[in-house]
Formats: sequence, structure tokens, C-alpha cells
Amino acid sequence: MSRASATVWTCTPGIPLSLTAVSLSLSAQQRRFNAFREEFNHVRPHEALAQQTPATCYHPSPRPMPDRLPPLEYPDRFAVRYVSANGGIRWNRRWVNVSTVCVGEYVGLEEIDDGIWNVYFGPLRLGRLLERHMRIEDAYGRLRRRHVSPMSPDSFVTYLPDRSRHHDPIHKATRTRRLSGFLWRTPSRAVHGAHLR
Repeated sequence: MSRASATVWTCTPGIPLSLTAVSLSLSAQQRRFNAFREEFNHVRPHEALAQQTPATCYHPSPRPMPDRLPPLEYPDRFAVRYVSANGGIRWNRRWVNVSTVCVGEYVGLEEIDDGIWNVYFGPLRLGRLLERHMRIEDAYGRLRRRHVSPMSPDSFVTYLPDRSRHHDPIHKATRTRRLSGFLWRTPSRAVHGAHLR
């Protein structure tokens, strides 16, 4: 038997044998997936669909999906800047970091005071550009942001009152200590304990 046609069969009660078979090559496994998808969508009736197949119940959306979204439009009073590949814009012949999320898009800046500009991505206000510092201040008034894990509540783009570190009493009561190369989050009262010194 050749390696490409070899199949490992497992027997699991209640699961169709076609789902438990594992092929030893990617192309053979893809053929199995394709056969299962065809059976699932076009042959097998589903109880949740009144014994109809998913293919008979599916209707494509009448609204066409564009290949490219239309460009964002800003009012005439806005200064519009292109976000470069480094995530920044040119402002007064200097670079100002916006976000790598906006790379390739245009942001709008609305002057609200002398040297102070609100920065928008479409209808979403990203922050406030302070020309004195040439930095964008976030919703909490921070000019510098620390690097956080993508799973951290502080990594959210939008403001969520119950998830913000600055408004959460649990996070206010904790401190970070560096111990032998590791960062430990400990309650404030335990920071003074002998085991952390």
C-alpha cells in the first residue's frame, strides 16, 4: 500500500466513519473534506432545517460585496493625512505615530485649539495630537503607551469603562515587580512582604 493512499481508521461511537478517517497526505485529506462537505450540504437532511439540506435553504445576499471599500471622506475643515507603512503620518515635516492598524488608510485631523488636533479614522476619534509634543494623546491623557499583551484589557481600541485599567479598582490595587527577570503582579499590601524583597 502506498503512503499517499494509506488511511488511519479510528472507531469512535456516534461519529460517522468519514469524519474519523485520517489520511497521510494533505491532498488525500482534502479530498475527504470535500466529500464530507458535499454530503453535509447537499445530501444529508438536517433536523434543524425541517429535514432539508443546507444547500436548499441557502440564498445569496442580494447586496454585492465590493472588491474595495470606498475611501473615507472627511469634512473640508479637516486636514487629511496618509498613514505610511510605519504607522505614522507627516505633520509639520516630522513623523507622528498613529497606529500600524491604520497603515494604508487616511486619517482626518480637526483643529480644536491652537496646536491641538483631534485625530479621526472615519467617525472614530483615535486621540488628540498635541503639536507641542508631536504625539497623539489617547482618551486617558497618556502620551506614551506601554506595550501590552493582545489579550490585555488595555489593548482594546474602544473605551470600555468596566475594562479600563485606570478605572478598575482591582488593577489600581496591584503593582508590578521585577523578580529575577520575571514580572509579577501582586496586591499592594503584599509588595512590602519579606518574600518579595
